[in-house]
Amino acid sequence: RTGRTNPGLYVRLVPDAVYDPLPDFDASGVERSPLTRVTLEAAHLAQLLASPPEVRAGLPVTVSEEGCGTVAFWDGPRDGWRIRLNGGAEGGRTFPESSVHTLPMQASHILALLPSPPALQRVRFALAELHELGALTPEDTPTVLGAAFLKVPLDVPLARFVV
Repeated sequence: RTGRTNPGLYVRLVPDAVYDPLPDFDASGVERSPLTRVTLEAAHLAQLLASPPEVRAGLPVTVSEEGCGTVAFWDGPRDGWRIRLNGGAEGGRTFPESSVHTLPMQASHILALLPSPPALQRVRFALAELHELGALTPEDTPTVLGAAFLKVPLDVPLARFVV
């Protein structure tokens, strides 16, 4: 850590011609890996989070007579959930728990919670592939076969050969 967090001497053993073209940060694992397994895991997690339906931070909800939005956090002093309504104010508003209702969870909602979420087109392709492999129902919940794929430590197309 010398030179980054503490005083010291930093010696780079790579010439400038090699070092300068390198990007500042690598692409995230979600951006550079196959998305089928991660999407199947997200669909399984969405199924777990949806039963029983509970309001949780980061998940989509509908507010009585206000519309749909995303839960930000529990606002204790105001005794309600802080919700960013779709197309609403940046910081959101606080609503009592009785007026907040959960929406059906989907894998795309879970993937959108990642620090660097994948592109929506990649998610659609992964969902289509999972449907073709028989891992998801039409409602995007894992089938028995999809649950078996999750138990095998392989990518989904390879797990299809094993199961």
